[in-house]
Amino acid sequence: MQCPACASTNISDFFYKDKVPTLQNVRYTDKQSAMQCKCGELDLKVCQDCGMIHNFAFKSELVTYDTSYENSQFESDIYKVYIKDLIALLRDRFQINQTKIIEIGCGNGKFLSQLIKATDSSGIGYDPSFKESLNGGGAEKIQHQSTNQEPNTSNHKSQTKSNLMSSSPNLTIKPKLYDASQKQCDIGLVACRHVIEHIQNPHIMLEGIYKSLESSPNALVFFETPRLEWILENDAFYDFFYEHCNYFTKSSLNALFSRSGFEVLEIVESFQGQYQFIFAKPRKKALYKDFLDSSVKSKDTLSHTLKSYKNVAIWGAGAKGVTIANEYDNICCAIDINPNKQNCFIPKSGLEILSPKQAFERYKIDYVLVMNPNYLDEITSTLQGYNVKIGSL
Repeated sequence: MQCPACASTNISDFFYKDKVPTLQNVRYTDKQSAMQCKCGELDLKVCQDCGMIHNFAFKSELVTYDTSYENSQFESDIYKVYIKDLIALLRDRFQINQTKIIEIGCGNGKFLSQLIKATDSSGIGYDPSFKESLNGGGAEKIQHQSTNQEPNTSNHKSQTKSNLMSSSPNLTIKPKLYDASQKQCDIGLVACRHVIEHIQNPHIMLEGIYKSLESSPNALVFFETPRLEWILENDAFYDFFYEHCNYFTKSSLNALFSRSGFEVLEIVESFQGQYQFIFAKPRKKALYKDFLDSSVKSKDTLSHTLKSYKNVAIWGAGAKGVTIANEYDNICCAIDINPNKQNCFIPKSGLEILSPKQAFERYKIDYVLVMNPNYLDEITSTLQGYNVKIGSL
């Protein structure tokens, strides 16, 4: 048993309840259907290392999000002000302006529509519960292009093949899951509000988003989720329910994003402490990972260069020279101006170390590979008058 946020196995029991509705916000048109709704178990356990609470009895097949799901709060004037302030924060503090925006779990599209309007941007929203009618808000003229829906209970939300597009070219709503396998170019913001608490394996979700932003390394990633500290401090037992399989503390949210490839910029409370924002960006690959990828290419390039000449000498019998001499077998000698090294041999390869004069007298050297580029100008000056090509590492 492992914490979905920090991967710790230091897990303990917190709360258990059975026969709870699996969906809080599905609309039932008759009483009997409502009373026969799907039910599941709450087996909440807490991570003693990061503080996250997770429902280890959660089954994604019991939770299907489709057009019967309704959870919009935009009818409230207080909520409208809250959203207005959030948009101003993204625009003014994080400089989201004239860019491409993706919202994962966009609901009815109202937030995304207001955001792209306020920031003069374009947006793509993903949500399988999206409905054609926005009831007068958000993207006003949504045109249905296809109605062929294919529920898929293997995921946390049902999928569909259809695309819904606004009459404005700046907004596209796709009633399906976000496809993390597609590389996203020139993205300025990925927003995801009140979704991650529904995801059974949030680490896999975030890793997918991270990989999809490979071509958008400067994208801002913004998530909003309920704040576990508020639930506990206010004895809000009613905020533990099946739909939410994850409950994040600030530290657990930080651990999850850091573990998933992101640099956390800030985590702040919102909505009078009930919610929290996390702002992050894709963390640059560690230098050692880049090195492993690029060093193979560098070795191959150098090998090709050395094979292009008949008599290759390396200049410099120090640490770099010893490594190169043992890496490539088509080097005739090593040159070094240190007299104490001349007429000696490099470890393992046995390559002889000569003075410049000795090397050119003994071999028809046509290429000199300088081990340290800091000495390239000096060596080039020394070799003036020699008919030889000079390169450096």
